[in-house]
Amino acid sequence: MADNYSIVEPLGNQDRDTKLERYWKSFEGKYGLRTSRIIQFDPYASMSRSPVQYKLEKFNLNRDIPSQEWIRDNLKQFIREEIMVSASEIPQYFSPEIDGEIILPDEYLTDFLHNSEWDNFLKVELPKDDTDSEMANCIYRLLCNPQIGSSKNAVNNDESEFINHILPLIEQRKRLLFVLPGFPFKDQNKFRVPYDAARIDFSEISFIIRLHNLIQSLYQVHPFGAEAIVLSDGRLYQDIFYIDPIEVEEYQWRLHDYRNKLNIQGDVSIIDLMDLIERANEDGEITKLIQHLETVISNDYAQEDFFLNLIQGMKWNLNSRKLLKDYDDIDSWNIIKSNRCDVRRDLLKIWNDYHNIAKEAAVRYAAVNLMLKWTDLIRKFFPESIRCTVHAKKNQFALAKSYAWNGIAWSERWPKTLRDITTVPFYMLGKYVKVKLATFQSTKFPCFFTTERYNQNLDYAKNILEADGWNVDNIFGREFNIFDLAEFVELGRDDENFAWEKKEMSEEYYKALLQFRIGHYKKYGFGVHAIFMDGNLIGQMGLQVLDEQKNQIEYVIFLGKDYVHKGIGSKLLKYLFSRCKEEGLTTVFGVIRSDNDISRHIVEKFGGKMVRTMAHYHQSGVLYEIEL
Repeated sequence: MADNYSIVEPLGNQDRDTKLERYWKSFEGKYGLRTSRIIQFDPYASMSRSPVQYKLEKFNLNRDIPSQEWIRDNLKQFIREEIMVSASEIPQYFSPEIDGEIILPDEYLTDFLHNSEWDNFLKVELPKDDTDSEMANCIYRLLCNPQIGSSKNAVNNDESEFINHILPLIEQRKRLLFVLPGFPFKDQNKFRVPYDAARIDFSEISFIIRLHNLIQSLYQVHPFGAEAIVLSDGRLYQDIFYIDPIEVEEYQWRLHDYRNKLNIQGDVSIIDLMDLIERANEDGEITKLIQHLETVISNDYAQEDFFLNLIQGMKWNLNSRKLLKDYDDIDSWNIIKSNRCDVRRDLLKIWNDYHNIAKEAAVRYAAVNLMLKWTDLIRKFFPESIRCTVHAKKNQFALAKSYAWNGIAWSERWPKTLRDITTVPFYMLGKYVKVKLATFQSTKFPCFFTTERYNQNLDYAKNILEADGWNVDNIFGREFNIFDLAEFVELGRDDENFAWEKKEMSEEYYKALLQFRIGHYKKYGFGVHAIFMDGNLIGQMGLQVLDEQKNQIEYVIFLGKDYVHKGIGSKLLKYLFSRCKEEGLTTVFGVIRSDNDISRHIVEKFGGKMVRTMAHYHQSGVLYEIEL
């Protein structure tokens, strides 16, 4: 390939890879990837489009060897940034009691994504004017928003330097590119994770959604677009941490798969970090550099106190599920966390072996990371990119509060958004009397642990009435839309029984009710439908949430005055209750005004039993329970 080469980004297709991933696979060698916007005219569509043109520029690595002083200073800095304090005392419990399994439908993932989108709870600060400098300032403030990244981002990233970097990109209307190394494999510390390295749970899923939300938020500030690249580093670290390569490969495959199920291929690409190293190692210079760094670190620094902190950190991060599989939890904890002088005599040999493994792993791990810094390899391949990280580092934007892969997904309450999910070591759940594991119905893969039971009725209710339409003989039903307002108002005119308040209501009332119906669909995925006969609106019927905390769904039915006492209501309820039973909903509630004898007679005909009187939408009603 020539030293400089360009090609227009590929068109979208049904491939599981993103455009950037497919383009990345189309070339080899040491080429930095830059972009530009071009204008193309499509004669078949008779319109112009403005795709991204990828420009490849050949680069060479620095063949100099880093000085002793550089190695020492950067090794100390790397260890300070890398080491995170973990508990040393033996915990009272090493694992919680698993009180059953919660089976989630695959649709739960889509709902979780929708509820987690930042436009639901984050107000993006928009540029005050249309200047490029104001846009750059706004992007900086967005990245320093604690809800998006870290409160330390403003401290670790100089605003003027950042603006100087991205201002030319904005002026040229380029797509911003965020690069994040991470997502290697599921941690195999036996106290952190109870399943194998290939398992992805809602910790990783929530992090991917965070990246998606970042890109979507940036579109409001930077209309020329942005995307994120995850540099998955599992293959780079698999041997260092004693992880099965097959599980690493499967982890990466599942990462792609979940990304595609979330339908965010336009925002997040995933590239193997080891692929960058292999492309840059054409003449073996990367291998030689790593070997040199390993030798220097091993000979000159591996015995120093500051390096012992890295060794201890590696003990905690190694695959102890494999290396200490023959030892119980107490002995394993002592082997990992205790000093040699505090270990029982019969554990000294395994302590020495594990310590030496950790020491060797620490040397290799440090050498690889110093190589990445010395060569500036990520910047070489993606020279226009904005460097991101998991936790706060100098000149990088942190995008998470914890390592998603270094623990299990946990939510004390039932998780509805990514804000409910935290990543914690598995042993920390031992303080709870009982926890439940949620898994996907189709794959049985783990999702998260929680103490709350699953409100399955909300999911069952989504499949009972088809949103686009359903039929019962000559009756047709579908979700309401804003264009139904005129007919809705007309149907309720001069009909005091058509409204729950049992009086004739104004147009504003029906407009608000229609907005409530549509809002219910958006929030829960089901609701009360419009009912038609011979093309005319005759009423409303369906399901809505009565009490979300108590897992209660109520049925609702109102017919216009010209359509009551004709058996239509009974026919519709028979169909509705039949569909409820088919989809797994075993109990439905109904709230009926105490003076509505006809409706009370109908619900009792279907086996409804009176529970109590209650206040319902500012009126008094009778609560009925129908067992299906």
